[in-house]
Amino acid sequence: MSVDEQPVDAAAAGSPDPGWVTVCRRAEIPSGRGWPVRVGELRIAVFEVDGRVVAVENVCSHVGNPIDDGQVRRGCVVCPWHGWRYDLRTGEHLTLFGRRPGLRTFPARVTDGDVQVGFAVD
Repeated sequence: MSVDEQPVDAAAAGSPDPGWVTVCRRAEIPSGRGWPVRVGELRIAVFEVDGRVVAVENVCSHVGNPIDDGQVRRGCVVCPWHGWRYDLRTGEHLTLFGRRPGLRTFPARVTDGDVQVGFAVD
């Protein structure tokens, strides 16, 4: 199963850029899987897809289990618990009947090897 969720202190891990929080190192993201982190009360999974880093909420829409340990195939993650499939670029739940609302997505970037996730600043 997944590694333990890594809590991130948003105040301590913040970047000089308001709204961006450093959550892990790019090298920590396992190939074909996600890296779980927690920022405050938010559970996030960070994935690498086609050379880009993406961040989605780490809570499957089906019953709320974490998805970070799901396999990544063709830009999608398959929930390891019940097989629900999500497009990691959009967060959409992919079904036989089409695309449906799914996971919340967050902007993500890599700066000097650090993965940063963006949050709205009030």
